[in-house]
Amino acid sequence: MGLSTALTTALTGLQASTYGLSVVSSNVANADTPGYARRRAVTEPGVSDNGATSVRVTEVARQVDIFVQRQLRVENGSAGYATELASYYQRLDALYGTPGGPTALDTMINDVRNALQGLATTPESPTTRAGAINAARTLATQLNGLSADVQAMRSDTEEAIGAAVKRVNTLLETIAGADKQIVTETARGSVDISSLLDQRDAAIDELSRLIDVRATVDGNGGINIATNSGLVLYNGRPPAKLGFDPQTPVTANDRYSADPAARGVGTIFLEAGDGSRVDLLAMGAIRSGQIAALVDMRDNVLPGAQAQLDDIAAQLADSLSRRDVAGTAVSSGGRDGFDIDLTGMQPGNIARLTYTDATGPKTVSFVRVDDPSVLPLANSHTAEAGDRVVGIDFSGGPASVAAQIQAALGGSFQVANPGGDTIRILDDGAANQVTIAGLTAGITETQLQGGSGALPLFIDAGRVPSTYSRVVDAAGDQKVGFAARIAINPAVTADPSLLVAYQGSPAVPSGDTTRPAFLLDRFVNDQASFVSNAGDGVGRPFTGTIAGFTRQVLDTQANAAARASSLKTGQDVVVDLLQKKSSEVSGVNIDREMADLLTLQQAYSANARVITAVKEMIDLLLRV
Repeated sequence: MGLSTALTTALTGLQASTYGLSVVSSNVANADTPGYARRRAVTEPGVSDNGATSVRVTEVARQVDIFVQRQLRVENGSAGYATELASYYQRLDALYGTPGGPTALDTMINDVRNALQGLATTPESPTTRAGAINAARTLATQLNGLSADVQAMRSDTEEAIGAAVKRVNTLLETIAGADKQIVTETARGSVDISSLLDQRDAAIDELSRLIDVRATVDGNGGINIATNSGLVLYNGRPPAKLGFDPQTPVTANDRYSADPAARGVGTIFLEAGDGSRVDLLAMGAIRSGQIAALVDMRDNVLPGAQAQLDDIAAQLADSLSRRDVAGTAVSSGGRDGFDIDLTGMQPGNIARLTYTDATGPKTVSFVRVDDPSVLPLANSHTAEAGDRVVGIDFSGGPASVAAQIQAALGGSFQVANPGGDTIRILDDGAANQVTIAGLTAGITETQLQGGSGALPLFIDAGRVPSTYSRVVDAAGDQKVGFAARIAINPAVTADPSLLVAYQGSPAVPSGDTTRPAFLLDRFVNDQASFVSNAGDGVGRPFTGTIAGFTRQVLDTQANAAARASSLKTGQDVVVDLLQKKSSEVSGVNIDREMADLLTLQQAYSANARVITAVKEMIDLLLRV
């Protein structure tokens, strides 16, 4: 090895040490920069043009644990979902209030009960009458406000989904831009593309919190990104473009549907190059991340909360205005059954037949429908366990009603209209395969003095007629969003004596307790099955009183908020652990960098000393 060879080798050593010092300098300067991954200069021996052994920097390698990075992105999606869900659950729980609190629903339910108890004790007192009206009005107003708040939250989710979709598109463009440069620089043999890799990874990490993604690197250094459902977002070509068509403000009647004509809220779609759109929600393409949580809130959790409020409002209106009618036992031609008078039956009212056949007890709920376009009704229309719901078109009169019931029940029954609005249902007689146990109906009292204690105290302020009877027609199901429209009957507000006067002639004494006692009994003791999702947690609906259901709703919301908070806490722990593991590899440790700095300084000094020695030797030769 000659002096020139030694000089060349020492110079490459200086260059490598200098490059290494610049990498250490970058690490130290970016120790606290989010998304920055520690770099390391990778060297390898080589041979220079004159045949001298040399050293060269082949690449600046980012220190990243790929497995941990991949797992962290998966957990980021779950964390984004849990965080968003917990945030909205906390807001929802705050709306309902703490059980027993001054503004909580159960407190206002108790206030109405106490006011009705006072009315039943002193019905002649103007003060107790006014107290009952005020308590009922306060409860109705609270339900109106809660319903408005729930729908406002749904509008918030609608706007948040739109903002998140825009951010997804921005991130995909960022990823595509960085990726294109990475592939180009890799092909050129560039030594240091770590800044571009940091930029790409940071965008993917943020994307993984919005939507569930998995990313894989191909042989050219490019990235491929797809959702866990298989939807390709980027694969080296122009990235996918997502769209969202927000529908605000959102109302209780606005629901998601895969059918665009029936959809009342926005959907996320993939815009194809030919201008067509693919509904990603209908495909189930988004399964985690903040966007999935927002969609879940908008389409499931918050509509469920609205349904709970609607159930409370519906039971308030129904229990106080419903007149229960029992069938009268009859026999004809060896057949046994019941007659029931359906006079005054309103659209939405239900007549129930209970019977036993060879397979066991059965219940059929016949619902009055005046708009045949909504038929048939789903069995989920009622909360009765195992009943069969049959919508009956009343527009053709009693004979038509009897014929429709006959068609629904089949040949084991005999159905007729013996006169007026009476319907007769008989068993199969001598065949003895069917035994009818009962026939009842709940008829909404529309008159303020209809001869019974029932009183339409709560009305539907958004419909004409305003009586609540759960009408189902082209305008929809009256129960949906009823909590937003429930109000006190203005006629009762104008004439509080109607809380006592239940019939027009003869006049009812001001101290008569018949109607106040009826209203109190119905409010306190009336049992109902509630359709909304505050049941026992195993799929059965809640059955009980208004007060009992209200307590169940508050408990359900509190428990759901607590579970969401626990889920978020647990997910945060998982993410923190993975971030710490990732930081152990990719994070900058100043002590480690200082140690590397000393090593590079020594290498630099040693190479410089070699160069000095070679110079001295050359100078000596020149003096010879």
